[in-house]
Amino acid sequence: MGIPAGVNGLFCLDAGTEGFDQFGDFSFSRDRSALFRDRPTNIFQIKGTCWIGR
Repeated sequence: MGIPAGVNGLFCLDAGTEGFDQFGDFSFSRDRSALFRDRPTNIFQIKGTCWIGR
C-alpha cells in the first residue's frame, strides 16, 4: 500500500438572483432597492480528490 501523494479539496459557493419588474427601462433612483430585494439561490459545491503514489 502506498502513502497518499496528495490530497486536494475545493469548496465553491454560487449565489444567483433572478428578478422581473414591469418597467421597461432602468432608473437607478427608482430601481436601486430592487437590486437587493430578490433572494439569492445559493448553490454549494464540494469536490475532493486524492492521488495515491505507487
